[in-house]
Amino acid sequence: MELFNEYEFVWCLTVRPEDARVYSQIFQPDWLRDPALKAVLSEIYKFTKEHGTPPTIPVLDKIFFSEDEVIYAARYKPALDKVRMVNLAIAEQIYLLKQAKDVAIVRSLEAMYQDINFQTKMVGQEGSNILKDVTSWINNFAIADGEQSADLKQAWEKLVQENAAARKTFQAPTGIQILDEWTYGGLRSKQLGIFMAPTGEGKSAILMNIAYNLSLQDEWNVWFVTNELSLSEQAERLLSRASGVPLPQIQHELGTVDANFKKNWDDQVNARLRITSVNSDLNCHEIENMMMRWASISGWKPDILILDFMERMNPNDKGYERRAEWQWLGAIAKDLVRMAKAQNMVMWTACQTNRSGTQSDLEMTMQMAQSSIRHFQEASVVVGMRKCWGTEHTECLELKALKMRHGVRSNRSRVIRCNLETMLITNEEFEKEQNLSDDEEDVDEQLNQHTASRANPRGK
Repeated sequence: MELFNEYEFVWCLTVRPEDARVYSQIFQPDWLRDPALKAVLSEIYKFTKEHGTPPTIPVLDKIFFSEDEVIYAARYKPALDKVRMVNLAIAEQIYLLKQAKDVAIVRSLEAMYQDINFQTKMVGQEGSNILKDVTSWINNFAIADGEQSADLKQAWEKLVQENAAARKTFQAPTGIQILDEWTYGGLRSKQLGIFMAPTGEGKSAILMNIAYNLSLQDEWNVWFVTNELSLSEQAERLLSRASGVPLPQIQHELGTVDANFKKNWDDQVNARLRITSVNSDLNCHEIENMMMRWASISGWKPDILILDFMERMNPNDKGYERRAEWQWLGAIAKDLVRMAKAQNMVMWTACQTNRSGTQSDLEMTMQMAQSSIRHFQEASVVVGMRKCWGTEHTECLELKALKMRHGVRSNRSRVIRCNLETMLITNEEFEKEQNLSDDEEDVDEQLNQHTASRANPRGK
């Protein structure tokens, strides 16, 4: 049995962006035994440094084919075909990468000892310089354990060496002006944003709008995963958003909106946006497995994950009970952040408020969260949200920045116009309308009538 499978190692790096960056610092291509894989691994590191994400296997095919068709066919294609056949589950990937670190330690120690400069220092009995080399060698492998230590000069040099272009590329504006203002231009890769809203108050709508807006920007692949709506229900909402045709009309008269849909549809969205509906409570490991399967087969990998919504997920680790929501949701949030970091992704998701969150006269606070705020501790951004009426009795969403770790937090809510008949969330701001009646039952009746008219626009 082969102790270390180099093809599996190379495959793991093509589907795990963060590990591709880490191992580019601790595993040199020359340490591989297969000559063709050395060039493949060098190209993976080069592409990752330049673009912030590793190349897929189809991209590697194109790179080597364009350089020399004959050498590609004779040397690189057979190696890439072996890599292409690999398909490891998350647990197997984690085990193999841990093994790869051990292999790197052994092979790098061999290389360091055989290096002519190191041999010269040994002959010259340069103990201090040898100790510096060994210390640097040890620190190099601490990176893979998430431990990094440096003096200020070393930290500055590392900062300069990092790919600034990739950091800019992975700041993803949502297209919703208030959110982008609060986050200084959108979430960055490896960050998690959470919307907190009562049931039926627009969580799915705002997540879908963010997915749609991002897919229009021609920079990111966006994956919308819903464990609340069916694929058909989500398709109806996206059709409404793309075409401007009211959702009730699409639901009842789908055939009549076909021409309007084609007229407004953008092929770019079709290439950039993928929808997945699941009817089970997935965990992050299962989501990653789906994603890597796509990457291996088609080369399509998401940069943005929109998850609707986190409270229908399971933690990766066993031992949590759903009834202990303060621990359950906290574990799920930790898993989401770990996945965002490992895959160099931006993530948006949503959670529910408790009963107090449904009271429009109360100021939105984190204390309105279901169970506890433990899951918010992991997020970079937390936004409270609920439906309301704007001036002139305009249908609106009220948003409030509850947490902005890397942005600006505002103490006041902002109100923007929406049209949930067409799943449209605009950037048009309004003042929040005060209740038209002191009788809360009258206000509730007005809201109910409005909702009923939207759901049945022709009195059917």
